[in-house]
Amino acid sequence: MDRSCVVDAAWGRTYPFHEPPAVASARRRLLARAVGDTLDVSPSWRRNHSCMRAAAVTAVTVLAGALPDPAPPPAAGPPVRVDPAPAPGSFDTVVATAALCSADRLDVAVADIARWLRPGGEVLALDHVLGAGLTAFAQRVFGPLGERAGTTCRLDADVAAALRGGGLEVTDMTRFTARLGGLPVPFLAATARRPPVPSPTAAPSAGEPVR
Repeated sequence: MDRSCVVDAAWGRTYPFHEPPAVASARRRLLARAVGDTLDVSPSWRRNHSCMRAAAVTAVTVLAGALPDPAPPPAAGPPVRVDPAPAPGSFDTVVATAALCSADRLDVAVADIARWLRPGGEVLALDHVLGAGLTAFAQRVFGPLGERAGTTCRLDADVAAALRGGGLEVTDMTRFTARLGGLPVPFLAATARRPPVPSPTAAPSAGEPVR
């Protein structure tokens, strides 16, 4: 979101850096959940667009700068529009694929997503995340070096913890490993919901016992 995702950028190149089948499958399953007014904050929003059900998604909004000119919007699927400053509480779904890892402040990025969602709306997140064992060790050692140089996104992002910390309810989560150029990369596909607004409780009338 603040910088490009090194993994997502690699997918745009030729073999052996094409999108792994496990990631492509997770993307299709996850984005089939998109409904209503949808905001896509992903650098790979065009790849996401083809996975959305036109009958379920009213329109897809992308942030300013995500729809380069003269590239036209996709001809098929839900209509696409650009909004430099989406209004709070405007979307039923927010899509973030290979996006949260690129945020300078993960907590701020999740807070923005929660603010854009309507109560009861869902965020659909797909990202490479912090692994375990030697993989996690390498991510923690080499990740900050690339970040300081401005050449990579966060290799050790804990997306699930960030979603929960932002007040969102994680309702579904799948962890898996895919290979990028022969290297194992841990991924997370998650669905999280902005809690609905509680129904107002009527005050007891005079003389009525409080339960």
